[in-house]
Order: sequence, then C-alpha cells, then structure tokens
Amino acid sequence: MRVALDTNRYVDLCRDDSTVVDVVETADWVYLPFVVLAELRAGFGLGNRGAENERTLRKFLTKEGVEVLY
Repeated sequence: MRVALDTNRYVDLCRDDSTVVDVVETADWVYLPFVVLAELRAGFGLGNRGAENERTLRKFLTKEGVEVLY
C-alpha cells in the first residue's frame, strides 16, 4: 500500500495518533507532497519549537520508504 500524508495527518503522526501510526507502519511507501513540506515549514517558522519540529521532519524524511512527492 502507498499513502500520501497531508499536513493534518503528518501532525497526527507526530502526536502518535494510533490510526495514522498503524497506516504509516504498514505502508510500503509514504509520500509527503511538496506543498505539505511548505505548509509545515511555514508553521515551524511561526511556532516556538521550529528547530525541534524541523529535526523531527528531517528524521522522518530519511526513513526508508518515505519520499517527497513533487
């Protein structure tokens, strides 16, 4: 199974929403559309935990089976 995460589902994943975690863990490929990256990084810039959130995002993007969808 291949899935694409929108911004809300990525946030749910980071909050350990069990439904989203289960889907991501069982997926063969997880895509993060480029526009989602832009939305997340814009939010990071406005928030108080921007550096921490960026580190978490970068770690997620390096996982096997995770790819940016352009």
